[in-house]
Amino acid sequence: MSRLSPVRRFALWLFSEPAIAHVSTNILIDFAAAQAYLARLNDPASGREGPRISVQHLFTATVGRLLREFPIANGRVVGRRIERFDRVNIAAPVDLLDHDAAGPMELGMMILEGVDRMTLVEVAERTRRVVHAERGGRPSHPLVRLGLPIAERLPAPVFDAFLDATGWIAQSRLLAPLLRDFLQVSTIVSNPGAAFREIEGGRFLGGAMVPPTRLIPIGTIFGVSALQPELFVVDGAPAVRPGLPLIFIFDHRLFDGVICSRILKRLAQMLQDPAVLFGEDGRLPPPA
Repeated sequence: MSRLSPVRRFALWLFSEPAIAHVSTNILIDFAAAQAYLARLNDPASGREGPRISVQHLFTATVGRLLREFPIANGRVVGRRIERFDRVNIAAPVDLLDHDAAGPMELGMMILEGVDRMTLVEVAERTRRVVHAERGGRPSHPLVRLGLPIAERLPAPVFDAFLDATGWIAQSRLLAPLLRDFLQVSTIVSNPGAAFREIEGGRFLGGAMVPPTRLIPIGTIFGVSALQPELFVVDGAPAVRPGLPLIFIFDHRLFDGVICSRILKRLAQMLQDPAVLFGEDGRLPPPA
């Protein structure tokens, strides 16, 4: 790995725990072109075979291509070291409420590996399979699948001690790589704003959070809301168009605000013409 710049090394020291190094930003993306693209993909008259493509599928696939273009953001901070990933693995929560087969779990987790190498249709197919398994009481990730029965049976003090030991391993220079290799997460894509859809007399604006780092350090988080009518300036005139509110959280030790702005500008640009990335049928693979 190339030697870190003095600025990166200083940031690693300055924001070392217990300091808070995560920065939250909120932007609004004009989603009109992307919505039209999804409508064409999902139109029965198009003759396209395969799963229905949702906003979440399109956004997740776009993040995969985005981090492929910005490898500086495809990593995480461990202690005072920066680790980079050679592929984009995206974790996403799965809502298990009102799904009896999931048992006492109200939230599941899926990890899509190598999203930067998938087509849009492949992302949709893989996501639907994993979500179906999670809601059917079959956790997709081995760590959850093995750990859940243990968590349900252990007394609370023993379970807490187990978590403390796992947290210690996660911070150990010798043992942590084993755990991190098992949970290689480049970023998290969540939809916290989806619960705020159709607020009577209000609208979702944004949010902020500080990700926990005791177990798996996370370098970036993308939080999307539900689409809502927003006012944009188009060709110098006001226009009401579907807007996608986005919360972007990043570890300041990984990169600075200038890189953050470039990432968000590129993300918005990608969503203005998704067909360039994924093809009119959603099956265009990424460039080699």
